[in-house]
Amino acid sequence: MRPLLSGETHEVLKNFPTPSELADAVRPVAAEAHLEETRYYWLLVFRTR
Repeated sequence: MRPLLSGETHEVLKNFPTPSELADAVRPVAAEAHLEETRYYWLLVFRTR
C-alpha cells in the first residue's frame, strides 16, 4: 500500500514480465519484436504482420 499525504492509501501494482513473456504476448500479431530497457522503464517494440 502506498500512503498519500492526504492519509489515503492505494495499492500500487507493478509488473515485471520477462522478455520471453512479452514476446509470447505479441507473437500472434508480431512479425518481429525486441525489448528496449531504460533506467526506469521497458518498451516492447514490434512490427505487426
